[in-house]
Amino acid sequence: WTALAGRTLATLLARLRRPDGMLARHLLDGEPGPPAALEDYAALAEAALALAVATGERKWFDGALRLADLAHGLFHDPESGLYRLGPAAGLPIAPVIPDDGPSPSGTALLLGVFSRLARLAPDGPWAARAEALAAALQPLASSRHPLGLAACLAALDAHQRGAHLKILAPAESDDERIAAFRRLATAAFAAGLAGESVPAEGVQAILCLGSRCLAPADAPEVLAAQMEAEHV
Repeated sequence: WTALAGRTLATLLARLRRPDGMLARHLLDGEPGPPAALEDYAALAEAALALAVATGERKWFDGALRLADLAHGLFHDPESGLYRLGPAAGLPIAPVIPDDGPSPSGTALLLGVFSRLARLAPDGPWAARAEALAAALQPLASSRHPLGLAACLAALDAHQRGAHLKILAPAESDDERIAAFRRLATAAFAAGLAGESVPAEGVQAILCLGSRCLAPADAPEVLAAQMEAEHV
């Protein structure tokens, strides 16, 4: 599946490339059509980032960085701190609307990308961009109907919550894996990882990054590998 996803993303990026180097929103008669919108760049950046984590291939990580940077340069609105739906040069009006449509808004997707890049590339501008976008969204989150901003609210929650660890274990269990899981959480505390115990029949640890949770780990070395891969 990762190979198929990689071929699909590579095909999209190649076929949608316009003569000016930017991306098209869709193909028109087999050729790149009108300029891509915010949600297109954000969704492709999210896909490239997911492939980078799944495969460990540097080209996908570099692609995610490039797409996220292009999205910021093309759509950022300094006055509001939010992001326009389309490039200002290509529209009579370039609205700044973070509401969801049939799919999550580009603003929500971009906040998720910025938040993950802030952890994976801490020397870049991503943490500052994520914080600025989250701050710009906060007033809207308290003044607009939540159904219209569901994806943005989820992205805000994931950004603010950061990484956290759920340890599933029977009550009063003395399984040595529980202590090992907690040691890993304690060692990563500076990175925002908190350990939370949840009653369960077996012993497992679940690493969550915002609202995205990884597969349960049944051994400390499995959890350690997940944390290393996610730069926690």
